Amino acid sequence: MIQIYRRKDVFSIRKVTGKISVFLIIIMFVTAFPLQVFAADTSQSITQYNADVLAKKQALEKKYGIRITYPQNENSYAGIGTATLATLDTCLEYVSPELIKQLSEYYSQKNGVRLTVTYTHTANFETVENARPVAAFTDALSLIEVLVPRATSNSMSSGNGPTAIVHELGHAYHEFLISNMGAAALRRQWTALNGGAAYGGRADRTVFVSDYAASSYDEDFADTFAHAFVCNRAGYSIAKYLKTASGGATALGSKVAYLEKLVAQYSPGAKTAQTNLRKCYTTPDSITYRGLKFSGSSMEYVGFNAPYGVINAIVRQLPFETKSKVWDKSIGGWLVVSKSGKEYIVFPGGNYTEIKQ
Repeated sequence: MIQIYRRKDVFSIRKVTGKISVFLIIIMFVTAFPLQVFAADTSQSITQYNADVLAKKQALEKKYGIRITYPQNENSYAGIGTATLATLDTCLEYVSPELIKQLSEYYSQKNGVRLTVTYTHTANFETVENARPVAAFTDALSLIEVLVPRATSNSMSSGNGPTAIVHELGHAYHEFLISNMGAAALRRQWTALNGGAAYGGRADRTVFVSDYAASSYDEDFADTFAHAFVCNRAGYSIAKYLKTASGGATALGSKVAYLEKLVAQYSPGAKTAQTNLRKCYTTPDSITYRGLKFSGSSMEYVGFNAPYGVINAIVRQLPFETKSKVWDKSIGGWLVVSKSGKEYIVFPGGNYTEIKQ
C-alpha cells in the first residue's frame, strides 16, 4: 500500500458571485518563505523566447477561434512559456476544437468579443482571508482568467491545470446552454438527476463529482463538465462512481449521460467532444509507476507539463532537504531525491510519497 502524505491544512472551495465564477484555494496558515526569483529560460534570447511564445499563441488562436493574452515579466521575457500554452492546448483538445469554436462564436455575437483566455500574474496568491483565486470566468466579458505565479511568488498552486481551466469552460458552456434552453428548464432537468440530494454539504461521490460540485447548482454543472472531460487518463478517473453495483447509472452517471445528450443536441458538429466525453466511463482507476499503483486527485497532471513557478515553494515545505528534482509527465509529478538518497514523488499541491525499492 502506498502512503501519500497530504497537506492536511489545505482545502479548496469555489465561489460564485453573479456571473463571475472564482476558483479559490484556502490556506489555513501562512508561512513566511523567502522570495526566490525563477527566471525564464535564459539559454534563449529574449527575442527568440518571446517569438516562440507569440507563435504558439497565434497558432492556438487560429486553431480554436479564441483570443489569448498574457503579461510580460520585469525582465522583458513573456510572462508565460510555450509549455504553459501547451497545457492550454491539451485542455481545449479534450473539449474539442469544434465545441470551443462554437462557444467563441456565441460569445462574439453576445458580447462583441471572442472567448478570451487571459493569463494574469499574482505576486503572491494569498489575499484577503488567505484566499487564493486561481481561475475565474466572467460571462459579460467572454473571459476566462487563469492566474499563474509571478516569478517572485511563493505559491504552491497555479490556475494552469486541466481541471481549473476546463471547469471555467464548463461555466461558459452552461451560459451557452441557458441561452438555448432557458435557465429554469436547464436547472430543473439537471437537479432532478440528483435523486433528492441537496446542495451545501459534503459530496457523495456517486451524486456529486467533488465537494465543489456539491456546493451549488452552478458549480455542480461546471465541475461535472470538467471531470467528464479531463478524467480520461489512468489514475485520474471517475468511472467507478458512474455505475451502481448492479450496473445501473448512479446520480452522477445520469448527469454525465445528460451532459452527453446536451452536447449532442446543442453542439452537433462537435463529434470529437462527444467521443471524448465517453472516455470517462472506461478510464482505469489507477496508474502503475515504478512498480507502484497510484490513483486519485493527485494524478491530475499525468501527461501534462509541470505547473510553472510552484515547485520551489513546494520543496520548501517538505520535511526533508532535496538534492534534485525532475518533472515526470508519466506520473504528473516531480521525482525528487533527498540529500539522504531517498526518492519521492512530489505532486502539484504538495502531496508526496516515498518510493521504496
